[in-house]
Amino acid sequence: MKIQVHINEEGALRNQRYAFTDRFTLVSELLQNARRAGALHIVIDHQVDKQMLRVQDDGLGIEDFQKLLSFHESGWDGDTIAQEHPFGIGFTKCLYAAARVVVLSGDRCVDIDTVAALRREAFEVQTATQAISGTVIELHGVDIADLAQRMEELCEGFPVDVVFNGQSLERRYAEDRLPFMATPIGAVHVAGNRSGKAARNSLVFLQGFCVKRPTYYSAGEINVVHLDPQQFMARLPDRDTLIDADQQLRRVEAQFKQSWRTVLEVARTQLETSCRPASPSRTPRSGRAPCRCSPCCSGSCAAMV
Repeated sequence: MKIQVHINEEGALRNQRYAFTDRFTLVSELLQNARRAGALHIVIDHQVDKQMLRVQDDGLGIEDFQKLLSFHESGWDGDTIAQEHPFGIGFTKCLYAAARVVVLSGDRCVDIDTVAALRREAFEVQTATQAISGTVIELHGVDIADLAQRMEELCEGFPVDVVFNGQSLERRYAEDRLPFMATPIGAVHVAGNRSGKAARNSLVFLQGFCVKRPTYYSAGEINVVHLDPQQFMARLPDRDTLIDADQQLRRVEAQFKQSWRTVLEVARTQLETSCRPASPSRTPRSGRAPCRCSPCCSGSCAAMV
């Protein structure tokens, strides 16, 4: 007798709805897809009373519509797969979160009844009445009433411009918002590099979303790192925490310490340069010789003769 792996497809489809941690994963997955498609601008409109969520981006669009309904099968190019390890299940969250999903990309569109989709019924991809650049995804019958209170936090490290209900989000910890230094694990921002007061807490981002957040912290006094996605992976499917988080976060903390040392070394070099003693050939107007007590002395100490 031989046995082999067997997949109960009906059971897998039925239980997939419980795979995602919370309702906000729906939005983060749609944002992630837009970013991977090369979008530079994303517009999200949420009508709570109508239970409608609309996400529009100016990315490359959808080449193969079948990939939308193919579980665990990524439609991204080889470079994206190698760099970011997409799971191929992000869009499927839409099937469990909404009653109807309408997708328009380029000159094609499809209208998906999610209950029928989970029964594995087929849907016709049609020619759109008006072609667009990028992609528009509309979800109807989606219950995510408190989304407005979470959008700023959800996108605070996201690398693409996002407009939510007509308002541009701040994205305060994105790589284009703070000074970062390149390190072996990714881009690092060391808080306190001007004041000289080191921050103890850190925000850790992977592919634009937070994977580690302290319970309490001050917005302007926290270290930030955007991890290299080729070195770090997050847990399937939410990507809300790192795989082997204990080990990986030790790497992150070690890098913050090293980056802080680098900041201090640079500051010391700059200080030494700015505080070099006056040339021996130069004599202050008072006629007194330059002070020799300290290279950083202003020249007004009692040691001058």
